[in-house]
Amino acid sequence: MIGDMLAVLLGILCTIINIINAPVLLTLVTGVVGVVALYIYKNQRKDIKQEAALALYYEVKSAEEHLADIKEKFFSEEQPSIRENKTVMDYESWNKFKHLFTQTLKPEEWKSVDEFYRNCLAYDNAVKTEATYFLKYTDRIGNKIAEYSQEKLETFHQENISNAKNPKSDNQVSTEIEILRKDFIAFQALLRETSFYSPKKQLNDARKALVKLNTGMTSSPAGIKLGEIAGIKN
Repeated sequence: MIGDMLAVLLGILCTIINIINAPVLLTLVTGVVGVVALYIYKNQRKDIKQEAALALYYEVKSAEEHLADIKEKFFSEEQPSIRENKTVMDYESWNKFKHLFTQTLKPEEWKSVDEFYRNCLAYDNAVKTEATYFLKYTDRIGNKIAEYSQEKLETFHQENISNAKNPKSDNQVSTEIEILRKDFIAFQALLRETSFYSPKKQLNDARKALVKLNTGMTSSPAGIKLGEIAGIKN
């Protein structure tokens, strides 16, 4: 947008130069064009900052709504879990726009917004890491059960189906199938018990982040200032 308007202004300037060709007037026209260009730049920067503040404000507000439910459930349970894969922030724009607010926000306000985003991302990273590790854990358990099942079924097939010379009675086969079924159940229980998954690091990281997170960020001085910059009227 600035480039197009500057191009028009420069075109007008060149036309005026060709017409008047006077040093004093040329200097005056050049100065006017410079002032207009600076005015356009400042206004566009103001628009960008307002749009950025609007995006940040609603990101924070959405995170607050998610946090209220997440914190209530997490701290009310004796053994909290983050396996539901529910994150705090759907989108994160602070790292993209934070440089725009170093002069507009007070240092403590800027820091509080920065810490809010960092803790939201810390919680979300813990949730995503937990989901990845738990998926790998369940895949590993599933693979071991499948391998064990295949081995047992092949043995059962060789002893009872392929052995045509000495066939077993239906009752014998049914009994062995029941033994095999119980064997599968016992193996699965033993495997889960010996391979118990305990995501302590991710859970501790999530807890630390939730303790630090403020669910009233939009009503804090920094949140109110962002709302004012965004043009939101409370």
